Amino acid sequence: MFEALHNFSVGPLTVTMDMLMLIVSIAVGYGVIHVYLKQLEVKEREGFLDAVLTALIIAVILFKLWPFVLDPSLLQNPANLIYFMGGPFAVYVAIGVALFFLIFQSWRKKWTYTCWDSLFFGAVASFFVYSILIREYGAPSPYSVGYMVENTVYHPVNFYYGIVYGLLLLVCFYFVKKEIPFARSIFLLVGVVFVQFLLSPFVV
Repeated sequence: MFEALHNFSVGPLTVTMDMLMLIVSIAVGYGVIHVYLKQLEVKEREGFLDAVLTALIIAVILFKLWPFVLDPSLLQNPANLIYFMGGPFAVYVAIGVALFFLIFQSWRKKWTYTCWDSLFFGAVASFFVYSILIREYGAPSPYSVGYMVENTVYHPVNFYYGIVYGLLLLVCFYFVKKEIPFARSIFLLVGVVFVQFLLSPFVV
């Protein structure tokens, strides 16, 4: 596992481990979508994968440019384009716009529910991979197992998330029938919300 704020330089750019592992996680999720659709021989596979890739690019661009939306004066120095990204609500805006794009494309091209099932599978797979790669320190723990910092043990929250996300994927794949429209999508969506509620007492 890696520390989120550890970083390294690539030319003029400083890349943090959480950003790098986020890219790895998204790549894994995209691969899961590809395999899922290929195994089920979904005819819209190529079009849907292209749309997902476009949505990811839109999300990345919005996340990168969000500081300049909030404060256009930053554009007075072009070098700021290299160093600034993210900010308040950047993640929510990026995800929201990307989802709106996919929903619009789904309505326009009449994609089947299997495409959406694959998207949720890919998303939860990304959550799982990120959880096992990046440490997340939770609240102080009364137990001896966890992350030790200055003689205090903290809940290994990312480990908890990884276990539950992994179980979600396994249960969904083996017990939720793919023939039922949107059953897997709903199961995974409800499952992710439940996981957030379940683990909230351990999160700082």
